[in-house]
Amino acid sequence: MKRIIISLTNDISYDQRMQKTANTLIESGFEVTIVGRKRPNSISIEDERFQHHRFSMIFDKGKGFYIEYQIRLFIYLLFHSADIFCSVDLDTIFPNVFIGKLKNTPVIYDAHEYFTEVPELVGRKTEQSIWKLIEQICIPQCKSMYTVCPSIAQLFENEYQKSCDVIYNFPEKASVEMPHNFEKKIILYQGNLNYGRGLEQMILAMKSLDATLWICGNGDLYKNLRYLIDMNLLSEKVILWGYKTPSELQKMTSQATIGINLLENRGLNYYYSLANKYFDYIQHKIPSICMNFPEYKRLNNEIECSVMIENIEVDSIINGINRLFSDKYYYLKLQNNCDIASQKYTWDSQKERLISHYI
Repeated sequence: MKRIIISLTNDISYDQRMQKTANTLIESGFEVTIVGRKRPNSISIEDERFQHHRFSMIFDKGKGFYIEYQIRLFIYLLFHSADIFCSVDLDTIFPNVFIGKLKNTPVIYDAHEYFTEVPELVGRKTEQSIWKLIEQICIPQCKSMYTVCPSIAQLFENEYQKSCDVIYNFPEKASVEMPHNFEKKIILYQGNLNYGRGLEQMILAMKSLDATLWICGNGDLYKNLRYLIDMNLLSEKVILWGYKTPSELQKMTSQATIGINLLENRGLNYYYSLANKYFDYIQHKIPSICMNFPEYKRLNNEIECSVMIENIEVDSIINGINRLFSDKYYYLKLQNNCDIASQKYTWDSQKERLISHYI
């Protein structure tokens, strides 16, 4: 039985993609260990099919966190054997490649994003150039690589003349009946609370909307968003739920009327993104408000499931949401399209491609 060690900097208990990946590989006969981080508010991991190890970090973010994590991952990989190492995103790749070379263990690169163009690095030339150098050194050393959408795969292939597969982050097929949520007027955001995701604008838009906004997730903006909600007297209309487990999130999504998937054009990573939440909304038959960026535009042209907006200005958000709230026929049309798309966009369609990288 082949043993795989997958390393990432996320909290595993909330990472749906990694739990799906691990369980798919286990079902195919692999032994899987996921290495991640443990935060003060981390919960126990619901799924016990895969092994896991989480570092309790001294530093929670910033340079201290990344340096500490690299050292801890170096040591862990040095003293744990596997047939394959899998590096998730650029912030785990250097220890994997270095120890992989030392032990003659192949490394697979799983790029969930175009890391050197994340908003946190755009405009910070020194930090961006360091991560780019790491990318240039390490990617050519990897046995294979895959990412979440064709646009990012093309960027990697153009730069490294190396094949980059696409494994979409489709959700597991859910047994969800067609919801009747139009009258509830619940707007749902799920994901990290980071800059450039339209969260501040979405909260301000709620002043003009007769609806409730649920925000599920956590991140750097949590305290700022809480302050913004309180300052605008929106505590009864906007609820910050914090992190939710995958099963909790599914239950909340099934109650929503509209999903929110907003991004500011702050670097290629956002511009070419294809977020998990886009497919989660579809799987639960929830029309969404989405950016008119290349990947979303391509999919929406195939099966219209979203109202596309050009920017994250407050008025654009309000107009997009009101288009759905004011036209029930159009809402039901998109909801029916979500039902059709939910049969196509399922994790089962991606399993064979994933497994092929590890055989």
